[in-house]
Amino acid sequence: SVATPLAVEGNLGGDICPIGMYCPLGSAVGIPCPPGTYSSDAGLTNVTQCAPCPPGYYCDGVANVNGPTGLCLGGFFCPGRVAVDRPLEYLCPTGYQCPAGSIQPVQCQSGTFQNQSGQASCLPCPPGYYCDLQNPCASFTVKFYGNFTYTYGNFTQPLPCPVGYYCPAGTRFSEEFPCPIGTYSILTQLPSVTRCTSCPPGMYCASPAITA
Repeated sequence: SVATPLAVEGNLGGDICPIGMYCPLGSAVGIPCPPGTYSSDAGLTNVTQCAPCPPGYYCDGVANVNGPTGLCLGGFFCPGRVAVDRPLEYLCPTGYQCPAGSIQPVQCQSGTFQNQSGQASCLPCPPGYYCDLQNPCASFTVKFYGNFTYTYGNFTQPLPCPVGYYCPAGTRFSEEFPCPIGTYSILTQLPSVTRCTSCPPGMYCASPAITA
């Protein structure tokens, strides 16, 4: 006589592997799809058929049947197949921002910077400084969990405002704000136009950004 297939746990039909699980040859019970994956189909035969959690999302627990659990939280990034909302192995690095749902770190643009890791947004460049992507920090490569590598670099850093110029918060490059006609400056790191010095009596300052 022909042997009757054993019932699969949780499936009344007794022959189709249930959603959220896979059943290799000879299975008596379904094996849950692992964390970081999900399945909305029945009848899977191999763990490779469990769908990886898509980039930007996480899939918590085992035997997920409803797709991703939610967005990757701000300050982290989820390149795919991630099981938690705060994956420490994918912490947003210094010089970058990772809003919720990030699939990779986002570079801080000119006029902004970030000097801490694990942040969801960049900060305005502080008064008296400029932050220019054309004058970046050196690049470096980080190896993440699962042999995933990413090369970081060209991120902004606050640099002192030069003589003859002033730099309010959010200044993008060194010569964005020259001290105006009728003023001059002999100091660096001026935070506002009010710190430019008025031309003295008996003298004239006919051009912007005069330094002496």
